[in-house]
Amino acid sequence: MGFIRTVAVALGLLTLASESGLAQQWAVSTNLADYAALATLNLDVSAAVHRNFSVGASVDYNPFTWNQGEEKQFQLRHLDVDLAAKWWPWHVYSGWWLSAAARYRCYNFGGIVSPSTEEGDAVGMAASAGYSLMIGSHLNLDFGLGLWAPLMPVGIIGEILSGLSDTLG
Repeated sequence: MGFIRTVAVALGLLTLASESGLAQQWAVSTNLADYAALATLNLDVSAAVHRNFSVGASVDYNPFTWNQGEEKQFQLRHLDVDLAAKWWPWHVYSGWWLSAAARYRCYNFGGIVSPSTEEGDAVGMAASAGYSLMIGSHLNLDFGLGLWAPLMPVGIIGEILSGLSDTLG
């Protein structure tokens, strides 16, 4: 619960620090392509903090196991939490954009390519680019491509931090 509270406070502070004309510009979105990835549920909330910048947080969640108990069981179960910043060359929520994000992932994948499974926690960075097509005054359609690079499993980070604290004494 501490992580969610920290994200909410950070977004609130960034919104208060934004230009007065943009303080109420919020966006709520979902990624339709994720639903095709074995029914991954997702939600993204962002706020304009400047004419050319927005910050946001998103959650992707897939609790489903398909063909459970059968020989051909498979799953793409995961929980992803992203904190992102977007740069919009023209104006927030319209036109081209570039994005960078930090991601935490808790996952359990398996049975899709081979019968083996893998599970764990990871942190990483994501980068994406795209275009936001304005369909109406309150509706946009975004097209984008991105890459996610897991930097290291969370267990390794804990070992590093533990080793540092032991070293620093």
